[in-house]
Amino acid sequence: MLKKYSGQDEATVNQKYMKEYKVRNNKNILNLSNSERPIFVERMELPTDEKNNQFFVYAMKKFAGPVEVELPVKLKSRLGHYIRTELKNVYERAKDRTDCRYSISVPITAEERSLFDLNKSDLDEEVDKIMDQMHGSYGESFKKFFEAGYLPKVFVANYNLPHKLSKTDIFRRLKERGYCEPSESVDDEPRPKIDGKRERCLVMTEKMKTWYAGQKELAA
Repeated sequence: MLKKYSGQDEATVNQKYMKEYKVRNNKNILNLSNSERPIFVERMELPTDEKNNQFFVYAMKKFAGPVEVELPVKLKSRLGHYIRTELKNVYERAKDRTDCRYSISVPITAEERSLFDLNKSDLDEEVDKIMDQMHGSYGESFKKFFEAGYLPKVFVANYNLPHKLSKTDIFRRLKERGYCEPSESVDDEPRPKIDGKRERCLVMTEKMKTWYAGQKELAA
């Protein structure tokens, strides 16, 4: 829904008694929630550049003081004034910028990082656990394969997965997260023979090799 309403170049205006027409889409959606996870985001898509960030996530301070009944009216008035003055100037300056994907740079706050971290799925949780096992006693017998840049599929297949997840889910997620190279078919997967054992493997990417080497140093 967020992509539908904010990701298009044009927005449709549907006024009563008038033929619908399109205008340039400059919508900004404000979402207020008491939840630590108000929207679903893909954990692996946490922005790394303020010029490519579409979310500004901020935690309001806890309200203190007496309840002000007229607060909604005052806020509406102040917001209208802000939009007609300060925000209009920002929009006029930003609409011709080409160095930011969403017209202006948006800070990547600690709250935003927390939002993406809290959206960790059960599948990602299991992928992380399996990767941690590469340096544990369970992964010791596959160590030579790991060091050669291969992830034996049997390493995942023999792992005790929850019933709702399958090894195919794990393989797919490892590729989606950029840890293993995609393959055209099962027949294209390599079967290296290392230390007297031949296993069907996924090929590690440089990202996973770097992660494995870093974790190896930490374990040492």
